[in-house]
Amino acid sequence: MRARLKIASLVVALALVFGFWINTPALAQVPVDIEVGTAPGAGLSWSVAETSAAPPVAYSFESQSTTGAMTATVTDSRGTEQGWQVSVSAPDFAGVANPAYTIPIANFVLQPTTVNVVAGQAIPLPVANRLIMSATPQLLMSAARNSGAGRYSVLMTGVFTIPGGTPVDTYATTLTVALVSAP
Repeated sequence: MRARLKIASLVVALALVFGFWINTPALAQVPVDIEVGTAPGAGLSWSVAETSAAPPVAYSFESQSTTGAMTATVTDSRGTEQGWQVSVSAPDFAGVANPAYTIPIANFVLQPTTVNVVAGQAIPLPVANRLIMSATPQLLMSAARNSGAGRYSVLMTGVFTIPGGTPVDTYATTLTVALVSAP
């Protein structure tokens, strides 16, 4: 009988213990916030590097062209996925030795290729097919809202047409690149 009492006491004790554990409310949920902050030096930036220089041309009565290439890179490390736009513009070319000698900027055509993802979101980004340069800014490439976080490069061929009879000089212009945060 004592053995049955001990077993019954053990069963009751186990039931009370397990019953207590089973009836215990679930553990409290504690919110955990993890802030992903902007990295030091993060931002929106643009760079361009000459890939191949356009070779010089000899004086001629006929129009002629010369071609060079450059690689443009956009880096968006803001972490906001706000999107961005890159536009380009430039004034007419002017002679370095004699600024009165000019060649219209419309004689310079940029032909971008597809955008390469160097790092970041692997998504297609729109790029202009062919830009006849102008003093008015033109959209070169862009990233819509919720895209464009990363580093992207595009190879651009620049074709410069020199009109026949253009005076001998080195002709230069300043390409203005505007990179703005945009949806």
